[in-house]
Amino acid sequence: NLPEGGTGKSPLVFYITQLFLDHDITPSILRRGYGRATSGFYTVQYHSLASQLGDEPVMFAKRYGQQVGVAVGEDRTLAIPQTLLHYPDTQVIVMDDGFRHRRVEPDLSIITSSYQELVSRDMLLPAGRLRESPHSLRRAQAIVITKCPRSITDAEMARIRGELSAYCSVPVYFAMTDYMTPQAMTNKRLYKTVVAIAGISRSFTFMQHIEAHYSVKLAHRYP
Repeated sequence: NLPEGGTGKSPLVFYITQLFLDHDITPSILRRGYGRATSGFYTVQYHSLASQLGDEPVMFAKRYGQQVGVAVGEDRTLAIPQTLLHYPDTQVIVMDDGFRHRRVEPDLSIITSSYQELVSRDMLLPAGRLRESPHSLRRAQAIVITKCPRSITDAEMARIRGELSAYCSVPVYFAMTDYMTPQAMTNKRLYKTVVAIAGISRSFTFMQHIEAHYSVKLAHRYP
């Protein structure tokens, strides 16, 4: 992503990884491991600690088990051959936020931009949230507008495509978030009055969903 975060990359990585599995292609996932206490290359296992290797890599390892190799490494030029060494069945590597790692030339780059904060309407840090100019979109092969409302119209999609065409001429796709049924943690009873806790960047769309379906007593937003 071009902004600091919160554009829906992780759900897209889940989606792409599952597409490969559905087509009998063996992927591995390589991430930086944001916020971890370690540095360098590590493989991520089911029982790895989020504090040591990052919460999202551990989430991916728990999701896929032995189906998909998961690794972290801030230097992708070193981490890619190490990933292939540890997971020799790998046919494709899915990198999270590898767009700015310019020493690696990917086969396909997909930019995510949230519907609520389009990259074409943002500014570079510190005035805005962008780490690169919107002109960098021309290096991508596709753009996915994430967190779209179900009420989005064809005319609005055409308007957004036109706005982005000032920076690039790549295909633009639109995605919505499907929330799963909540799972009770204790006595299998689901309550209508809740305390809402979010540990994701730019959590307003998640909170909007919760507030639409529950009476929210308190809301806690963590980094």
